[in-house]
Amino acid sequence: MAAEYFKLKKFSEIGASPDFPRELDPDKLDEGAKLIMLDPYGFLFPYGDTSQKPPVYFHHAYINKIRFNGITELGDDYLSHQKSGKHHDEMAQPTTPVTKQYVRFEDTPCGGYVQQTDFPYSEIRYYDDGTLTVKEADFLDLTFKPFKYANVDYGNMFKGRFQVQQPCMLTGFYENRPVMGLGSYDRIYAPSTVVDDVMAGSAYIYVVGHGIREDGREEAYMITKGLYDDKSNGINNGYYWLEGEEPIIVSNAEIEADWVHLPYVDDGTVVYKDAIFHIGPKEIHFCGKWGTKGFTKEPRIERHGQSQIYGSWYEGKIPYEHKLFFAWGEHTGAYDHVIKAYGFHVID
Repeated sequence: MAAEYFKLKKFSEIGASPDFPRELDPDKLDEGAKLIMLDPYGFLFPYGDTSQKPPVYFHHAYINKIRFNGITELGDDYLSHQKSGKHHDEMAQPTTPVTKQYVRFEDTPCGGYVQQTDFPYSEIRYYDDGTLTVKEADFLDLTFKPFKYANVDYGNMFKGRFQVQQPCMLTGFYENRPVMGLGSYDRIYAPSTVVDDVMAGSAYIYVVGHGIREDGREEAYMITKGLYDDKSNGINNGYYWLEGEEPIIVSNAEIEADWVHLPYVDDGTVVYKDAIFHIGPKEIHFCGKWGTKGFTKEPRIERHGQSQIYGSWYEGKIPYEHKLFFAWGEHTGAYDHVIKAYGFHVID
């Protein structure tokens, strides 16, 4: 079943402009729709060594304000929150003025748009060719090179908003050591009437995986599902793509997992360890390894209903390892009674 509110697009079809790309869907957002949120993130494997737990970089910002920014050491297992946040006090945070609010630059052969803070210094450049570069103080310098496709989700996770997720390969330096990894940068567009927090009241399941196979081919999947009380966004949008093959895009993806309660909160929030994602004829095996509770210096215990899990993955029934991998699941509004109401299995 084709996905009604989900598309794959090449970056050239979307562009870097803060104006909503009307060709994506001219009827869904008004003429004044704008880019409102920017999220570069990913695994940082020192020297490309995937045998160890990677630090996770996550820069989450509105056009004119940083929401949070940091490098997180994940928990030791799937039921643990983050162990620490490194460099948070040296990085731009919500109180840091944003001096360049996604403004045009032309000082390089390929132009684009930049968001910048001065003290602490942070510079995120979004180039017209889809490349992104990151500089955080003097300890992080990354280049994000885009995969062939970006995915576009309309309103399934964030009601009335478009989310564009661009999978990427990351290279650069962290603490003067070379790093490699995979990740993404997400952009959210909203109608001109939106003035509130785009995350307020959000409730969804969001599972994502990227990989570089041993033969060098790019591979990616994603499923989004809204968890709203009125069931208006209960569509299981999903896609799977392996370089050299045609993408598979569906609106009836399935998530097979045993959900359990987070042990460090008592609000009914649940998470899973391992899962199987069914996307058309493809069977994605997610292998959960490390948990977190937000990407802030301290775990966001007050963020009720939120659970997050990171790990590795493979497609099909025969396990294999990627040269580089990235996989995570984020769930908001993920209370035991909500998850059960949507037909999932919760272990009490």
